[in-house]
Amino acid sequence: MTTMAILVSLCFHVHPANSTDCDDTDGNVYPGAPETCSDKDYNCDGMITGTTSPTLWYQDADYDGYRNPSVTLLSCTPPSGYVSNNSDCNDNNFNVNPGAPEVCDNLDNNCNGMVDEGLMTGTAVFTFGAMNNSWSEPMNWSTMQVPAPCFDVIIPTPYNVVATGSGITAKSIMIQGGASLTFTGGTSTIQGGATFGINNYGTLNITNNSNIIIQNTGNGIDNHANIQCTGVNSITITQVTQNAIQNFSGAIFMDNGTTGLTLFNITGDGISNSGSLTKNGILSGSNINGDLIFNTGTFTNGGNIDFQNGTNFPQWVIHNQGTFNNNTGAYILFPTPSTGGNVSNMGILNTAGSTMNNNGIMNLFGNSISGSGTFYNNGVINGGL
Repeated sequence: MTTMAILVSLCFHVHPANSTDCDDTDGNVYPGAPETCSDKDYNCDGMITGTTSPTLWYQDADYDGYRNPSVTLLSCTPPSGYVSNNSDCNDNNFNVNPGAPEVCDNLDNNCNGMVDEGLMTGTAVFTFGAMNNSWSEPMNWSTMQVPAPCFDVIIPTPYNVVATGSGITAKSIMIQGGASLTFTGGTSTIQGGATFGINNYGTLNITNNSNIIIQNTGNGIDNHANIQCTGVNSITITQVTQNAIQNFSGAIFMDNGTTGLTLFNITGDGISNSGSLTKNGILSGSNINGDLIFNTGTFTNGGNIDFQNGTNFPQWVIHNQGTFNNNTGAYILFPTPSTGGNVSNMGILNTAGSTMNNNGIMNLFGNSISGSGTFYNNGVINGGL
């Protein structure tokens, strides 16, 4: 048998159609291209002959139709995400632009240099004028009307006020020692308080599927005394310039049910606890500049903590200088480092003299546990120790 090897040579030659493109990075530039804009040589003849002058466009990051004056682009056609006007005073907030209505949120919504102008403002003090404890009774207030959205509210000693159903609004709420406020059902909105949303020196009860929204304030909730949550509820705190929840020394924040806490866009800490704080619902959040949890008291997690990646990441997810308990059946889900905006692996800082007891589940995902405090692990830790 004769074996024959046949070598076939195939030669391919690539010839460019031409070599006269003067800018091969721009699909609009080539010999023979129409040249109407005067910003560059589009047809590669060595001359700029366009008669239309390029326009200065401004980035519109929040897509409200108004620009960011610091980010510009010259073009004869409007680039995607850019607009021609230059009058937005906050290009990170869709609700802030020259055409926006002014609302009670401690912000200059319409970019005229004033905050909350044209709104009815004042202070409403509960007086028991109608001889009942209803928030919704106009005769119970010093203003002889139910508090308007831009009113600071004071619940004085010894009154016990009940806010039932949706439509409860205030700029801020102060509960004095010996007084109480009970939210029972519906959605209540507190926004625009310069120093705090709710400042409690008495008793705050949150029950019966209540949904509390606190936004655009200093601290979200300042608790000096007693907060009790019963049943299934939710508390959302966003756009605060200090801490979302500040639980002071000697104060008690007790979740007897399953209250969901959602915290995002927080300049300070998510929760700063110096007292006793027990949560059994879900704590979720993102874009927190301080610690997600800063604890110098006793913090007990009986539910779930699920912190998400965001544009900003916390200094530490848990910064413990007291006693932190992760109970049986509870879990803590740490964010994944180097994913999205979160490039930190600062999971737990357990400082000298502090104690952390894990009887539940911790999914670290590569986050670190640091510090010389005592760490008792009787549960499950995934992703390293």
